[in-house]
Amino acid sequence: MMAALAYLAGLGALTMTVILETVRPANGLYGVTANCMPSFISSPLTDVIELPLFPADDYVEVKVSSKITCASVANAEAAVAFSFKGGSCVVFALGSGTSAQHSYYRLISFPPLADFEEVARGKPTIATPHYVNQTSNLAVDGNLTDETMYHSALAVKPWWQVDLTEDRIIYQVQIFPRQHRRYFKRFENMEIRVGVAFKGDGDLSSYTLLCSYLKKYDPAEGHILCSSYSGIVGRYISVQKVFPNATYMEFNDMNVFVLKK
Repeated sequence: MMAALAYLAGLGALTMTVILETVRPANGLYGVTANCMPSFISSPLTDVIELPLFPADDYVEVKVSSKITCASVANAEAAVAFSFKGGSCVVFALGSGTSAQHSYYRLISFPPLADFEEVARGKPTIATPHYVNQTSNLAVDGNLTDETMYHSALAVKPWWQVDLTEDRIIYQVQIFPRQHRRYFKRFENMEIRVGVAFKGDGDLSSYTLLCSYLKKYDPAEGHILCSSYSGIVGRYISVQKVFPNATYMEFNDMNVFVLKK
């Protein structure tokens, strides 16, 4: 595949435009040639890196030698943004952007993935009353299958929360919906929010909205990813089905990734 990218990098009051030609054959080898303007950079830059083929996921981290190469990876993978720091290139929302001849990317400040840890496992939970024995704590037990899950009783706008026990900087929440062919479509009209002060009455509007998932879930999607590229400070992560009529809410598990201390 051949693609060209116009990459803008802010250097104080000065803006540099970089035109990249990116080649990515089936073996995952990227060849990058860049011509930079203004003319104070007189010779083309070249960089070649070998990468595995990326999975269709929310983001991926690879090792590269420059911002230019990182931008070219974002273009080749049709990502919407990228971060580069100390040789670590993170590209976000793979497949959601375009690999166009003239694409513009937002360079964001995002820590390397090695700086994150999962913190929801085994933490206290509270929720709308549960169905039979499918209690709220089963959504943070680490079992991603339908063997264990949180399943609400019939309720209007059922909700669930995990208490991280302290404020953390939250960058991503992964949710694993129920996979059963008869029930997976119940995962719809969801809001995932982050709160600092506990709200136990079901009105979670004061929490910061991390993401909404409005369509009916399709098991082909795998898990649901909600990301904040700048991070959200909070202690409570909530999931609520914002449907006006009485309904059920169920999901198998949740992971919460925060910046390490």
